[in-house]
Amino acid sequence: MHVLLAGHITKDITTEGLEVLGGPVSFAGITLAKRHHSVTVVTIADPESPLLDELRSYGIEVINFGRTDEVVTTFVNRYDSHGNREQHVQAVARPFDQDQINQLTNASFGRQKVMILPVANEVPSQMFSQLREVNANIITAPQGSLRRWGENGKVYHVPFDDDYLNALTFCQLVTISREDMEGFSPLQTQRFLEQSAKTIVVTDGMHGASIHFQNGPKIDVPAFQLTNEENERGFLTGNGDHMTAIIAERSPFPNGSNPEIYQSHMMIAVAQAAFETALKIIPRSGIEDGTMSIRTMDDVRLWSQSNIDRVRDYANQTNIDIRHFYDPEISRPKEIYK
Repeated sequence: MHVLLAGHITKDITTEGLEVLGGPVSFAGITLAKRHHSVTVVTIADPESPLLDELRSYGIEVINFGRTDEVVTTFVNRYDSHGNREQHVQAVARPFDQDQINQLTNASFGRQKVMILPVANEVPSQMFSQLREVNANIITAPQGSLRRWGENGKVYHVPFDDDYLNALTFCQLVTISREDMEGFSPLQTQRFLEQSAKTIVVTDGMHGASIHFQNGPKIDVPAFQLTNEENERGFLTGNGDHMTAIIAERSPFPNGSNPEIYQSHMMIAVAQAAFETALKIIPRSGIEDGTMSIRTMDDVRLWSQSNIDRVRDYANQTNIDIRHFYDPEISRPKEIYK
């Protein structure tokens, strides 16, 4: 599968003061590259940044619209003991302009899936409608378009405006975290869930996720439960982006004839993504947080074989064939859904 991802890469400054590669396109792109997909990332960053070379080291094609005077969007992330994040912005690259959207549209021809993954309000609403003219399978995690920041750089969230909400109707699939919807009024939440994308996945950490289908049911998906020690010492950065990438990989493309089959496949895709994102959190010797904590498919197999009872419990809990959890290859979208 050839996937194109658009959004800013970021320089993330850790608690220890290290500068590491981050941003939704990085986490999602590396996740898909480690699963042997062909990945192109379209971004805006300082062309001299070594972070771009790090992204390329995974076999990812990088199209960078950054100029010589560009910065790299920079975040400082801090987590409390409950895993809640406080973010500060230190620098922001330019947003995508119309000329770049035109080039991105041309680059999206022939890609099975296009993922729009903003991190710092860099994606204008017209990008969605223009891309939809050439690609019917647009997936987005738009929470980066909800981010704003004050003079001290502390990030806060605002609801979607009408233009952006309307733009999401051009997407096949949207993922968003419950945390990023906390500022929504009940009416704004209802409009978002009922009047935007055809399918919306709302993630909620250790509480699992819910799938909302337009004119269809709401399906709740439980989380794979980690031990207290795994949670307390676990890797937290980029988990939502990792989960979005796996949902995107495994989500079927609806053929319009059997919504029940589509809904069933989406349930499996989200449960698998929840399971593998939980595995990303579990600490491993010699592995640091960030992109390093993303597991390969072989990693998933080995862990599942060593912890088969826990895998079996989750399969029973979700009422899904256990093979979907210990064999990452089994749920690739079937040909009729492409």
